[in-house]
Amino acid sequence: YGYLDEEVEGSDEHPDQTEKCWIVDPLDGSAGVVRGLNTWAVGIALHEKKDVEKGNTGITLGLIASPQYNNTEVLIGGKGLGCFDWAGKEVRVSQTTDPKEISLAVGSRDIRTRKRDEEEYIATLQLIGQHVSRLYCGIDTQHSGAWLARGSIDLLARVVQPSYDIAPVVAVVQGAGGEVKDMKWGETVRFHPLVIQRDKERRHNLLAWNGKQEVEDFFVGMMWKSGDLHRWRDEA
Repeated sequence: YGYLDEEVEGSDEHPDQTEKCWIVDPLDGSAGVVRGLNTWAVGIALHEKKDVEKGNTGITLGLIASPQYNNTEVLIGGKGLGCFDWAGKEVRVSQTTDPKEISLAVGSRDIRTRKRDEEEYIATLQLIGQHVSRLYCGIDTQHSGAWLARGSIDLLARVVQPSYDIAPVVAVVQGAGGEVKDMKWGETVRFHPLVIQRDKERRHNLLAWNGKQEVEDFFVGMMWKSGDLHRWRDEA
């Protein structure tokens, strides 16, 4: 097995060249920890080259844990395996289809793949916020992924993320019946090669949702309206 850790960035130079590789994020949300927030998590995922060769994400198993709570929330799952909490109870994504009932989480600083001024970002959030039930901004990636898997939110958008940030999210969301895409390219997000923190140009752009076509169509439509998807694909 290869090994990729956010803090040490791999046990060798090319951990994803092994047939199987453990991806570990010992603390997703360090900024929240510093501020005393409870929106951080610990994530572990398994990457398999054979899964990529089949046209899938490459992430076959994932775990997200939130040990800061008295009753620790732990979700473990993978595509075709289901998604379960620590007590063995299966969890599933929401069944929301009405855009007016959608709740979603986005990053605290960014929706697109490049830096821009604060006014453009706020304008995009305001546009989306006017058409949804709830908008969460600044909830860390893996914590948001756990919310999505257990149906507390319907959609999650994060960009410029290294592999260890989103790999556990992909596994538990797919296990819970949700879907994932690369927002920039509109296709399955693939983890080969694995992307570390310093790979600024190759980071992932994740759109994860409850699998309902209406939810995906709504978000993509809002991003086109704000101009974000247009800029992404022009820059590509």
